[in-house]
Amino acid sequence: MRILIADDHTLFRDCLSLWLEQLSNQVDIIMAATYQEVLNHLGNEEKIDLILLDLSMPDMQGTLSIEKIYSIAKKTAIAVISADERREVIRFCFDLGLAGYISKSTDGETLINWIRRILDGQRCFPVIDLCESYEFNHKQKQIMALLAEGCSNKDIATKLFLSEGTIKQYVSEILKQMGVDNRVQAAIKAREYLGIGGNGV
Repeated sequence: MRILIADDHTLFRDCLSLWLEQLSNQVDIIMAATYQEVLNHLGNEEKIDLILLDLSMPDMQGTLSIEKIYSIAKKTAIAVISADERREVIRFCFDLGLAGYISKSTDGETLINWIRRILDGQRCFPVIDLCESYEFNHKQKQIMALLAEGCSNKDIATKLFLSEGTIKQYVSEILKQMGVDNRVQAAIKAREYLGIGGNGV
């Protein structure tokens, strides 16, 4: 059994790997400290049974990056392990089809029990209200990520190869759906929704 621990904190990776050794004496643990390293492992077509993924690694764009990883590793169980407990982020991971979402405040015994269940094919998520949330398509989420970075409409248009007028229409619709009045408020909401720069450690 091969498990990929993707987290940029060495101490957390090492502690988690010690707990995971309880699962089996044949568990093979590999590590990644950045989003790009995760993509490299997946690009090498390595057999991975489970990815334990931090939400706030370098290069990550929150849930947008999770969506990318999920699209590449569809046959691999993916569980987020994060200190970010915002409902919007958990809801996104649930709707996307991830195997689980585990808080970093979880004690070791509970964490291992959840991972065992995930490896058995179950889905493990915190008990939260999953009903109310924003709904955005992929292009809107790309624009939201750039809004969160403080990009202007012109910058976004250049990055996404769209006209500035098209971006303006997208941004107006995003503001409307979020129920905010300006780009600053939209950027804050976008960071919350995408899990960018949240409470992850």
